[in-house]
Amino acid sequence: MFSSCPSLLLYFLFFRILVLDAFFIMKVMAIKMYSYSFSSLLPWRVSLI
Repeated sequence: MFSSCPSLLLYFLFFRILVLDAFFIMKVMAIKMYSYSFSSLLPWRVSLI
């Protein structure tokens, strides 16, 4: 049991880093998509006004 504890901790750490990385990538992609849609909608908004 004692020998399997560090590997379990390592797996948990790796999983946590992976999840955090996925959340960070999703956030960056969402910000990029939002800024892209905003920049593409801006001329349409300006021409509307």
